[in-house]
Amino acid sequence: MAWPDFAYDIYEDFEDSTLAAGLTESDAGGEFDFPDSAQYYMGSNSASDSLDGAEAFIYFEAPDSFSYGFWFRTGTYGNWAGGPWIIRLLSVASGSLYRIIDEDNTGSSANQFMCIEDSDVITRSSGTWYWCTGKLVRNGTCYFRVYDTAHAQVGSEMSYAMPNTEFGHFQLGSSIAFTNASIVYFDAFVVDTTDATYPLLGWETAAGGTNVSKYKKYYDYRRAQ
Repeated sequence: MAWPDFAYDIYEDFEDSTLAAGLTESDAGGEFDFPDSAQYYMGSNSASDSLDGAEAFIYFEAPDSFSYGFWFRTGTYGNWAGGPWIIRLLSVASGSLYRIIDEDNTGSSANQFMCIEDSDVITRSSGTWYWCTGKLVRNGTCYFRVYDTAHAQVGSEMSYAMPNTEFGHFQLGSSIAFTNASIVYFDAFVVDTTDATYPLLGWETAAGGTNVSKYKKYYDYRRAQ
């Protein structure tokens, strides 16, 4: 079967400036660029997020169980400098329930993705594309994996015990203000709230293993007519 091999509920390919239904942009500082052609992975454009002091992210109202996946190009933040919270799940009441941080030579002096527990780490390289996928479950076990562009899993799967707290916004982007002079990129953001299929893989699993979704093929075909 060609990707996606699942029933997804939100798919944003960042091929134009209109967000997919269900997504909202929060970007008072104008840091998110839809689309940006400087770097891209699945199509001719991606979304760029400039890290120069302001929050910039897209979000949706999260159900009690869902899975997600997206291409992400890491930034370069300098020695002993933190990077963005590329994923953040807020509770309805207040505060972060879960986050994934893109770190660059911080604390342990190693390039890494770090989860909310600040103990689980996946080593990554700066300025590199990765496929990130995860599953979040209220009052259950949550998971996160990273794959490289050759479709090989990077590091070990992260897991996290989620409390029985009502979910609020799920945010993709720089959900906290940073002053590092860097840009990160996002592409092909997909969410499955129907089945919470995990892991969501951003490539065809049978017909050639390309990195182009059926949705994009159809989109490009219709645009060419």
